[in-house]
Amino acid sequence: MDLDKDDFRSAIDDARARHAALVALIFHTDGQAMSLLRLYVTLGIAAASGAVSGLSGTTFVSHPLAWALGAATLALLIGCAFCLRALQSSTMSLPGRTPDFWLWAMDERIDRRAVLTAYLEKLAERRQLNANLNIATAAALKWAKRRR
Repeated sequence: MDLDKDDFRSAIDDARARHAALVALIFHTDGQAMSLLRLYVTLGIAAASGAVSGLSGTTFVSHPLAWALGAATLALLIGCAFCLRALQSSTMSLPGRTPDFWLWAMDERIDRRAVLTAYLEKLAERRQLNANLNIATAAALKWAKRRR
């Protein structure tokens, strides 16, 4: 099958849009994890302060309440750990190709089909890398949001 100019462009644009959407999803997960981390840290500091205050003998916070605040602090700390796991540095693939690829593609000896095949094969590898990263970060964020 011979590809005309529009088919070639459509195939690359479609593949690139899909790849960019997966990258955006990863960034969105990071944003959610960062927001949740900020909330958990703020609440954790307040709960830990109340627990320490109650367990140190002040009459303002009773011992049962101090223990409850201590348990809440522990739960928030675990949530923070899962948020940090979702935010950990990872290798990912960004949309687009390096200049080396396009210099190779501009070579007169390379036909249009070879360029598209090489582009899509490399994109399939990189898409799997991003899909695995998305699965891992989404799972960590799911556990950070768990209520039980």
